[in-house]
Amino acid sequence: MYYKTTSYRIFNAFNVTFLVLLAVLCVIPLIHVMAVSFSSKAAADANMVGLWPVEFTLEAYKKTVRNPVFLHSIWVSVQRTVIGTALTLLLAFLAAYPLSKESAVFKSRTFYSWIFVFTMIFNGGLVPFYIVIQKLGLMNSFWVLVLPGAVNVWLTILLLNFFAACRRNWRRPL
Repeated sequence: MYYKTTSYRIFNAFNVTFLVLLAVLCVIPLIHVMAVSFSSKAAADANMVGLWPVEFTLEAYKKTVRNPVFLHSIWVSVQRTVIGTALTLLLAFLAAYPLSKESAVFKSRTFYSWIFVFTMIFNGGLVPFYIVIQKLGLMNSFWVLVLPGAVNVWLTILLLNFFAACRRNWRRPL
């Protein structure tokens, strides 16, 4: 263990104190919002709620759960998560496995890999993205939430390196 100087200890104490105060400042608004959500409407409208609920009630949560729009949005989120994750993994595996082959097996491997890297670094921007979505007819559809993020280049490169490492480390049985 190394010797800690007095100036290091003082700096460390100030650093920890500052970071704890910063963390508290970030958490206090969240606690306040939770307290307002658990308080009665009259107390919230009168601005009487601090960090603790006033006239505790679950009425806001009951009203939210009974709202069909909220339930539909939860269902869309579940669908988007399940379908989007499955589609992203499928496409990443289908792209990464052939790209992990050696150049002797897949001659254009390096060219396609660089195209993937290029698309990860540079993109067209928000307006061209919007125009593509509009021209494909995806406006106001569920698929506009899933398809644009379906090809995850970072995941593809990660899987490509995994497959290549497995191929290098694989030993044939005797």
